[in-house]
Amino acid sequence: MNIKRVILGLIVILLIILGITKIMGMLKESKEVSTTYMKEAIGLKTKAKGLVEQSEKQVKEREKVLDEE
Repeated sequence: MNIKRVILGLIVILLIILGITKIMGMLKESKEVSTTYMKEAIGLKTKAKGLVEQSEKQVKEREKVLDEE
């Protein structure tokens, strides 16, 4: 009977360790996804800012051409 308790205890401990390992893996994956999302969001913001600046330059150039005519 004592051996059964030891074996049962070991099984419970192994299940707990496996559960913790799985949770840690999920957290790591979640962190990687959120980091990638943030990098992409920052990249899009930078790209949008560049497009706005380019658009402003084009508008100024067109205004300049119209003023010269």
